[in-house]
Amino acid sequence: MPLSHREIVDRYGTRCRVIQPWAIVTGATTGIGFCIAEELLSLGFSIIGTGLPGPCIEEANQMLTSQIPKDGSSKLYLIGGNLAESSEHTRVIDKIMSILDLHDATLTLLINNVGMSTSRPMSFATHSPQTIDDLLAVNVRFPTMLTHHCISRLVKSIHNRSGLYEQKCKEPNPSSQKTELWPEFQMEGGLLGCIVNTMWASILQAGVLPAPQCSVYGASKSYIISLARSLRAELQPNMDIDVISVTPGMVNAGNTLHWFRPERLLWTDVASAKQVASGCLSALGSWSTHESPTWMHWFTLKLIQILPERLASDLVVTSTSQHTYGST
Repeated sequence: MPLSHREIVDRYGTRCRVIQPWAIVTGATTGIGFCIAEELLSLGFSIIGTGLPGPCIEEANQMLTSQIPKDGSSKLYLIGGNLAESSEHTRVIDKIMSILDLHDATLTLLINNVGMSTSRPMSFATHSPQTIDDLLAVNVRFPTMLTHHCISRLVKSIHNRSGLYEQKCKEPNPSSQKTELWPEFQMEGGLLGCIVNTMWASILQAGVLPAPQCSVYGASKSYIISLARSLRAELQPNMDIDVISVTPGMVNAGNTLHWFRPERLLWTDVASAKQVASGCLSALGSWSTHESPTWMHWFTLKLIQILPERLASDLVVTSTSQHTYGST
């Protein structure tokens, strides 16, 4: 069952501010990532986000700051960096870790949302070596390295939260606090940390089905889906960290606006970035490793998956040729 906002706060945050919950959201300055950061701020989380440097990050900072609760307990940091340059990865990750250290932060959510595709449909043969390197740097290397650094932080936060609950229970007359602490602390095996990988693009481009004209992008998302499944098997039973992948279908944001013709963006299966962000957060705590953020995206994916592979592939090729701008 999808989690409500109250349940998200119960599982990964705190209503009584005994501990301030933190979330990392990559690609937080536009589209789905911006809407995820906006919603988490409204729920009382502190946010560390990443985005391309320039006017966009300044505008996002101003808009997100307005969502910080008036009690001033939440913090917002946006780190600019061109993640297509592998040399930037260490700098950005070190900056994120230094902010967590500065606040002795309780990290409970990592949202790997940043993604890169070509600006228009492009056959594999016409990808330049630099384009391939850039796509793999943003879509594969950076989320892998960031996840690697964050796992120990998530584990530490879980232990700190558990220890604080036990401490509060020993205090005189703790009843006023106990009722507002996480219900999961009273439930054996409650998950208290989560890594979410969003696919930011059409289902047909997200490594689930053949991805003509965006083969490198599709392959990079297949890697992320496989990594998420493997990490879930490692982390969920032993460390109380859940790992899920959320695959939206058509989203009226980002490169979808450059890829698809305007008439295609009017179809009923096209969701807004805000709808997808809400669906991503509702997927937290899911029993499944792989989720779709809206019922229409789920239905579209399941419908195509039951078709024979050859027929599904032909439909993808036909759709790409009819509804996208000319490929190169």
